[in-house]
Amino acid sequence: MRSAITGDRIDSSASGTLVIFSRVEGLLRESTNDLCEVPREQLTAILTSGVPLVLVSDAGAADLRRLQRELGLRQPFICEGGASLHIPPAYFSDVGGSAAEDGWETFSFATTGPAAAIRLLSALFTATGRANILTVGLGCDERDRTMLAAVDIPIVVRSRQEDQQALLQFVPGAYVTHAPGTAGWLEAVLGTPFSDA
Repeated sequence: MRSAITGDRIDSSASGTLVIFSRVEGLLRESTNDLCEVPREQLTAILTSGVPLVLVSDAGAADLRRLQRELGLRQPFICEGGASLHIPPAYFSDVGGSAAEDGWETFSFATTGPAAAIRLLSALFTATGRANILTVGLGCDERDRTMLAAVDIPIVVRSRQEDQQALLQFVPGAYVTHAPGTAGWLEAVLGTPFSDA
């Protein structure tokens, strides 16, 4: 599935592979201990679409694995602010990272931000036969600058709390959702405006 911003949504009509990178904090939940705020029905629609949803967080790997279990998700994720990429067992054939006891492949990066992890993951998708990789990034604040700069389609989810002007200047071509927060996240991912009332 290839996707591009058309008007005010992601259009998935052409062939290719879409990969979504999404900030956790501020979009899927407010803080580390909160539950996911995306309604279960919409989340199920996203997860059954076959589009990889890569969570990006400042939290550690254990927290991201707990969130994935909560969401019913088993996908690669980027944690510790971009310092670590974790890939589930057998997600790609022998990717060459260091395997933990549970079989997850882990890659560590010395750089700040998730750009290196995004590039590696995109290369792995390409190397395993997925064509026309198109990356979409969903962020909402300054922590997301490097992620949004590293993807093909940067999307800034509107925020009522954050001043997003500096972020929009750093990524001037970014699409900005109409709705804020979780409703804006759903608008970007599903292509339909949702009320957050």
